[in-house]
Amino acid sequence: MSLNVLSKYRKIIKLIHRIPSGPQRQEALVKARQDMEVGRLAQGAQAEALLEKMDDQIRYLKIITPKSQDEERILVESTVYVVRDGKVVEGTGQRGPSRVADGKIGMSEAYDKHHSLLKRQYFGREPPKYDPGSF
Repeated sequence: MSLNVLSKYRKIIKLIHRIPSGPQRQEALVKARQDMEVGRLAQGAQAEALLEKMDDQIRYLKIITPKSQDEERILVESTVYVVRDGKVVEGTGQRGPSRVADGKIGMSEAYDKHHSLLKRQYFGREPPKYDPGSF
């Protein structure tokens, strides 16, 4: 029995254990064990067919089984970090109108803001000079 078959079998068993307790779970475990017993002696084309069948079963189980508690916990506990005043802090980004078209800031302030954003894009270095002929 190859390691590939064994790893796929373990993955199938892990996914089956995510099915809520009941007859469907028991049937799936019995079927997986029976397939593994038959596949233990498989060679050549029969072994390749077994691997494909196991891949299909893994894909199907991923669809029908609920997410594990660990995966849900990771999704719930994720946080967002942003940079404010040069420091990384927990929070969300700020969105607000700060465009010249809104009339909130002047043209020179908008140019300064644009230049600081370009400098940020180039990791603190001065961006290259604009060359209209490059387009």
